Amino acid sequence: MIHLCLRTLPVLACLACAQGEMRSGAVALDQSFTTAGGSWSDGAVIWVMAKAVEQDGALAVCGSWTVLEQSVLTLNLHDRIIEGALVRIDGQTVIQNLRFMKELTYAPDLLGQQANCVTTQEPWRAGSAESLEIRIPRRSFGGRTPLSRSNGPRLTFREGPVPSLLE
Repeated sequence: MIHLCLRTLPVLACLACAQGEMRSGAVALDQSFTTAGGSWSDGAVIWVMAKAVEQDGALAVCGSWTVLEQSVLTLNLHDRIIEGALVRIDGQTVIQNLRFMKELTYAPDLLGQQANCVTTQEPWRAGSAESLEIRIPRRSFGGRTPLSRSNGPRLTFREGPVPSLLE
C-alpha cells in the first residue's frame, strides 16, 4: 500500500500543477524573451523561448520552441524534452511541462512569430519578467535495457548555451 502511494504521489502533484494553469492567448516573440536550450548527442538543437507577463493581476508565461538539424533518431523525442522542461521565477518553479508552448519551424530569426501563453495562479510581482529562468533537464533514451535483446543507439539531450534566435 505504501509503495502504491509513493508511486501515485508524483502523478497527483503533476495534476495539481496542471490544474493551476489556464491557456490565455498568444503574443509575438520579441527580444525580451529569455532563450534557453541544448543539444542532442546526434547534433539536433532545441531552443526554448519564454517570457513572463502580467495577465489580470496574475503571472502568465508565454513561449515557443523550435528544433535545428532534426534527425530521424530524435524526431519523436523532442516532445518528451519539452514535457520535462520548467520555468522558474525568482528560483521558484511556476510551470512544469512546457507543452503549452507553440512549436515553430526553425528559422535563423523568429522575431514576430507567435508564442502561446498560460496564466498561473501566482500573483504578478514586479521583477518577475527579469528573473525568469528556463530549465531543461538532461535526458537519455535508447541503448540497451533489461528487456531489450539488442543495443540500439543511445541518445542524450544536454542543456547548454544556444545563440538567441530573436535578434
